[in-house]
Amino acid sequence: HQHDTTRLRESLSNSDRESARQLAHTLKGVAGTLGVQLVADAATRLDKVLRQEPEPEIGTLTEVIGEMDQALSALAEALEAIPDTRSGAS
Repeated sequence: HQHDTTRLRESLSNSDRESARQLAHTLKGVAGTLGVQLVADAATRLDKVLRQEPEPEIGTLTEVIGEMDQALSALAEALEAIPDTRSGAS
C-alpha cells in the first residue's frame, strides 16, 4: 500500500471518487486488521469524507489525504527502524 495516496490522488484527478473511496475503505480494513491504528484512523476519515454528498471540497480532500500520507510515512519509518535479524542479513 506504499503508493496508495498517489493512486488516491490519481483517482480524484480523474473524477473517479468511487475508486478512491474503495481504496480508502480497503486500506482502512487492512490497517485495522494489522493493528496500525494511525493509518486505520486516517483511512476511516478519508472514506467518510469521500462518501459525503455533495462532493467534498478540494481543501478537505487535500487535508485528509495529507493525513494519510503522514500516517503511511510514519509506518514506513517505523518498519525501516526494525533491525533485520535474518541469518546472513547485513
